[in-house]
Amino acid sequence: MAPLNDIMRKVSKLLKLAEGTDHDEEAASAIAQAQRLMTQYDISEAMLEIEGSKETVEAEIEGWEDPLEEGGRLATWKKRLARILANANGCFIWTNTTIHRKKQIRLVGQAEDAAKVRYLYAYCAKELDRLARQKRGNGASWLANYRIGLATAVEDAIQREHDALLNKMRGAVPDTRALVVLDSAIAKVEQKSVDAKAWGYKKFNLVGVRSSGPRHNKSAREQGRADGGKIYPGAGAKGIGGGPRRQIGA
Repeated sequence: MAPLNDIMRKVSKLLKLAEGTDHDEEAASAIAQAQRLMTQYDISEAMLEIEGSKETVEAEIEGWEDPLEEGGRLATWKKRLARILANANGCFIWTNTTIHRKKQIRLVGQAEDAAKVRYLYAYCAKELDRLARQKRGNGASWLANYRIGLATAVEDAIQREHDALLNKMRGAVPDTRALVVLDSAIAKVEQKSVDAKAWGYKKFNLVGVRSSGPRHNKSAREQGRADGGKIYPGAGAKGIGGGPRRQIGA
């Protein structure tokens, strides 16, 4: 399996292709392949460790001082997007307020996983914000719900991509023993976000709280969900909601 740096270089090229291509299918395919590369890398590395062909080194979980996002207020869609990407990449996020009254989204996880979350968050946040700016004139509450819908579409697409990848990997194993190794590797990868959350709760004395958000607007969220499927499509031929794939803007 290629080193993570090589994988991330491929991911970077794919996402740049998505920003610059004039062909809808190429843009959608680039996003899907980027997610698949990172997920497959984690599972393949875990398989090597389980089989004993690679030394197992348990990386330390850290609570990173550099916030994922910071500002006077933190929009609900940004917190949701951060949580979605953290869960998908073995991390955990939590929010706090600094002595200067700034809100922060803080990231907990292993170094490699945290780097992947930061990269994807920066890209997706920019794309969600770009789409929302095109809807100006609908009112602040509508736009807030629209952005939440976009984030939900990202979550849907990541799950679809994840399921498609696992089905493909399981279908390619030669025997029962290989399937056991694969399933053990998948479980090991998925356990990372659980461990990061437990570590974060203990380290920072966190308690579960219900976060506030904009007043619910069903139509705005559904519109956001439909449009969001166009920026982070799954493995199928169409985006979330059955809409056609399209080019990702800069």
